[in-house]
Amino acid sequence: MAFRAGSKMSSPFYEIGLDQIAKGNQGEAQKAFIHSFDNDEPDARKALIHYLHMLDRGRDLQAAMDLLQRAIEKQPKEHAWLSILADMCAGTGDIGKAIAYAEKSLALKPHQETTALNLAIWKASQTTDGKQIKDLFENWAEQFIAPIEHQHQNVSFKHLKPIKDRRIKIAYISGDFKNHSVRYFIEPHLIHHDTSKFEIHAIMTMEEDEISEILKAKVEHWHNVKNMSDADLLALIRQLEIDILVDLSGHTEGNRLKVFAMRAAPIQITWFGYMNTLGIKSMDYRITDIGMCPPGTEANYTEKLVRFQCMSSYLPPAHCEKQYPSPHHHNGHVTMVSLNNSRKLSDITLQTWCDILNENTNAGLIIISTERTQESAHQELAARLEKYNAPMDRVAISARLNMMDFMQMASIADFALDPFPITGGTTTYHTLWMGMPILTINYAANLGVCSSTPATMQAIGMQSCIANSIEEYKNKAKEWIDNPQMIDELRQIARPHLAKCVLLEHEERTLELEEAYFQLVNANGL
Repeated sequence: MAFRAGSKMSSPFYEIGLDQIAKGNQGEAQKAFIHSFDNDEPDARKALIHYLHMLDRGRDLQAAMDLLQRAIEKQPKEHAWLSILADMCAGTGDIGKAIAYAEKSLALKPHQETTALNLAIWKASQTTDGKQIKDLFENWAEQFIAPIEHQHQNVSFKHLKPIKDRRIKIAYISGDFKNHSVRYFIEPHLIHHDTSKFEIHAIMTMEEDEISEILKAKVEHWHNVKNMSDADLLALIRQLEIDILVDLSGHTEGNRLKVFAMRAAPIQITWFGYMNTLGIKSMDYRITDIGMCPPGTEANYTEKLVRFQCMSSYLPPAHCEKQYPSPHHHNGHVTMVSLNNSRKLSDITLQTWCDILNENTNAGLIIISTERTQESAHQELAARLEKYNAPMDRVAISARLNMMDFMQMASIADFALDPFPITGGTTTYHTLWMGMPILTINYAANLGVCSSTPATMQAIGMQSCIANSIEEYKNKAKEWIDNPQMIDELRQIARPHLAKCVLLEHEERTLELEEAYFQLVNANGL
């Protein structure tokens, strides 16, 4: 391979790295890229980005963060390094540092759409003030979405045939029609929709997998638009003459919110993909329920609220029917577990859990990380726990589990601890289906994102699992640890209570959804 030796523009180590990637030699590629960075080659920036992507795929966040710190020392005005480091800090749950780095990056380059959105999301996770959260997202949307909305403000749908003469066309759009939590909520509706009255489309915005194939078989029309531009996707939706376009992503990966900003359909709805308001004026409605959005919270949302008896259905994971006795019987002590995404483990959550451990020396804690390797999982959480004097001899940190192993955690742990202020979502239902009770806190009942688990526990009749303050949360944990028969009793009712609740009434929930669609069509004169 020729490297143009002697040329000031040559980047031999970078080129070696690309060559090693092509040959499948990941380790050699990493060495070459880091040499390119250390030697300040012309392509050192590209080399560093390649190297960081490789570390990210391996979930070696600590190594990536250390490298970024070096990069910032060399190039303190490089906004990209600060933005990437901010995202990685958030990945480890250190939201305070994530906010600080994002603000520094935006000070250097204000018009960074993704960094600005991340900053809004992270700041929203640190407050329980619904008005403040709404302002964060509306301010972001005013900068990045409103100009698009302005360009498409006079769109007309008068050409659509009257609904009375045809089926209503519904399109669900998401990047999560795959092995993702969204699957457990949308699949029951895809199965039970009345196709004599509704023409159903699923618009997949990301790479498909084996679960995509399962979902594909349950929907009348499937469109993969992974490689389609927003303009082309807009043209497709308009060509299909979709009446109601339903977002299942919100501000998460794979969203196509700019297509909503272009007014792709006469009625535009966001559902369960993101529980805070999106701040986008062209998103007409939000499907929710009274538990997630109690009366009086309307002012916290840019969207108009459409409240159901229950905002969705839940389909338990397949092949997870077995239930286990509480393991304290053979362990001789009580084991607690955290099963939620590591990003939800706020400092106040970890501090509270460490207090519980230190006040109950006969109990242990398992934390299931989202990291792929045991080493990176430990790096992610150990230092944060030690900051709060965690008894690390009674704390076990695990790397990410596959679904089958995840659904067997009730054989290892006695009860689950819910994080706050952002509570569990899908994980809450999975945990209850295992037959394991969840200790949760009604930290901010006026915010759906902060009250999902308490609302669920209330709905299924397990109010004794809900604390109303951090002190009560600690006291309930102590009571369960000191009286493990209470855990046994809760484990006896967890799955049965979930199984008989409205979440698992799939046909009824779909009928409720369809009735709402009819009402919205009539209200909008279609």
